[in-house]
Amino acid sequence: MSLACVAQEDDIAAWDADGLLDQDQQGVTGVDAGETLLVGTATVAGTTVSLNAGTVDAHPIAAVASGAVAKLKVYVDATNTATTLRLGLYARSGSAPGALVASCNVTGVTSGAWNECAVSGSPSVTSGTTYYVTVLAPSGGNPVKTRRAGGTTTSYWKAGQSTLPNPYGTPGGSFSAGLLSFTAVAASTTTPTDTISCPPGYTEVFRDDFDGTSVDTTKWTIANQNTNADAEYIRLTHMLASNVSASGGTLKIASKRHCSDPYPTLSPENPGQCAGGTNYYSGGLIMGKRGHAAGKGMMIFRARMPSPVQGYFPALWARNTHSWQTNTYGELDLVEKWWDPLTKGVHSDDDLMAQTTWIYDGANSLHTNGNVFGPYAGSSTGFHVWEVEWDATVTPATIKYYYRDAPSSTRHHIRTVTHSSGWNGTMTDALMKAAINDTGCSAGNCGFRPYVDFAVQPDTRYHVSPDAATTYDPTDLEVDAVITCGG
Repeated sequence: MSLACVAQEDDIAAWDADGLLDQDQQGVTGVDAGETLLVGTATVAGTTVSLNAGTVDAHPIAAVASGAVAKLKVYVDATNTATTLRLGLYARSGSAPGALVASCNVTGVTSGAWNECAVSGSPSVTSGTTYYVTVLAPSGGNPVKTRRAGGTTTSYWKAGQSTLPNPYGTPGGSFSAGLLSFTAVAASTTTPTDTISCPPGYTEVFRDDFDGTSVDTTKWTIANQNTNADAEYIRLTHMLASNVSASGGTLKIASKRHCSDPYPTLSPENPGQCAGGTNYYSGGLIMGKRGHAAGKGMMIFRARMPSPVQGYFPALWARNTHSWQTNTYGELDLVEKWWDPLTKGVHSDDDLMAQTTWIYDGANSLHTNGNVFGPYAGSSTGFHVWEVEWDATVTPATIKYYYRDAPSSTRHHIRTVTHSSGWNGTMTDALMKAAINDTGCSAGNCGFRPYVDFAVQPDTRYHVSPDAATTYDPTDLEVDAVITCGG
């Protein structure tokens, strides 16, 4: 993971220009593996509907199951230009929407895809009861284009709204229309229902599904150290073994705030601001013990990222067996997340991420530019898949990054890195091949090792620190499985 934040000054200018936004349809339904459909139509309807800014569109539909609503989702047409949405779920009052049951914001809309947002408070719905699903176009912004099926269901609308009305009140009008491609779902089950596997042409050489009651220490080293150890990427964070656990089929890594130093003697967690203004932070880090698939291979993670908080810094990554800033060192950051990925101190879309390649040239640590990508909806509310594939048997050597909404979903190509990609210095094909081949590695321990960690922001040059958060209490970083495949 290193100091990937130092690349952000380049990322901000280049993330869009480099074509890193992959906005193809993310799956064919609005229900991910492990989720339960509660209310709505999870299929993509065929008719495009344009909704003007400041207009609420409400569609009645009976709940198909009882449960607590965790997310609202809507399919947005590929021709959409709106960048923000507000979604709502209403109770029924007579023949019109009544009280607001649940609502949330989509702050970075992906066109031609399902867009989702998390609901707070776990409001419940009852099977067989009719509810109204709604979309509010961005006030003063571009119209949003959604999908709706043909039919005779009455659709209510109300104009001039800058926020979802509560209660809905008298509709401004009605017309005949079919159901909106909109769904309310219960949260994923704790254990994902499907998992990752090596594709044809590759052989599995490392795997952990975290099915035990503790992390397998024959496969992983669990860090328990002060912040002055390996300080290049954990400067503010005490990486504590007590924050690392396995249960319910997933690895869980927590990050916490403390009011007294938690190392070496663990101190109580304190999510709020500490008296006197001195806050301490702990996180967790596990490192694969052996390298695999030198020269050609791939690594795949299935994980749920933590809920965003100022200063949080979770990551899934790989590095070869060389130490930081030694010859032929190579690092592949599949996903890193910040609360403020584009502008320091300014919260942006929670589903923007960073993906960086690092190689040491003997004198300098070289990294790719234009590393921010996405948004990919629901990164902290469901399990998703990140992949990296490396190949030094071809010329030029390549490193390719991918994303999947689920193991069975469409594979989205994010970027291909070669020596001629945008770097912060001069990269050569020979240097890339040396890093991918892990040249100079010890026999029987060559290739890339997986890393999973949850730190806090290591410096304040490019991102706001966790001290700015009134409450620092993110959910855990959860990993369902990680595998390495040899080519």
